[in-house]
Amino acid sequence: NFRFCAASCVASGVPFFPAARGASLTDTDTIFPKIGFGIGLENGEFALNLLKEAKSIYAINTVFATRMKEELLPIQDVCSKLASEFDEHKKFSVEYLGIDTSFNPSLD
Repeated sequence: NFRFCAASCVASGVPFFPAARGASLTDTDTIFPKIGFGIGLENGEFALNLLKEAKSIYAINTVFATRMKEELLPIQDVCSKLASEFDEHKKFSVEYLGIDTSFNPSLD
């Protein structure tokens, strides 16, 4: 969960939470590094609900693939649009790095 994490050698731009790391001036040849963001989810309860919905070990793959797409694609669309809006205004470059879909327990 997000209460404790130990990580090392995390590359710049990796959206794995909570060990993500952004770019620094030493990571790039330009004066201003590209700004990036990713999304980390507390999805343990969601995974539990999907397991209940599957009702069979044989249906887990289909249920997870279908329902995760339904839930995550709208989030991805918003994030991609946000990043492209920054690029349109040419103030600075923003890159959407993705969603960390690894399963983790809820904080509850």
